[in-house]
Amino acid sequence: MGDEYKFKSRVVNTNIRITNAKGKKVQAEIEQKQVVFYSEKYARKARKDRQKVLDKETGEILEKDDYLYIDEERVAEEEKYDGYYLIVSSELNMPDREIIERYKGLWKIE
Repeated sequence: MGDEYKFKSRVVNTNIRITNAKGKKVQAEIEQKQVVFYSEKYARKARKDRQKVLDKETGEILEKDDYLYIDEERVAEEEKYDGYYLIVSSELNMPDREIIERYKGLWKIE
């Protein structure tokens, strides 16, 4: 893996709504694995992508009645999460690294 990253996982129970065999919607409890990982490479990309959007927002706006502004507090709040990803999987026994690798390979499929 060319990109260094940190990761951690946990298995949690969560409630979902499903349609049972009789066609009735019911709640069911399932286990799912949550894998969170941090990648400096993705953090740099997120900062770059956000800056492109912010640069567009600072351009001149002609004859607008409403004020457009950048919520600096919200931008700062979002920046804290640059590089973090959470993957939710039903594959409870799959190693974390494999889950991350499969997730990173999804762009090839989509």
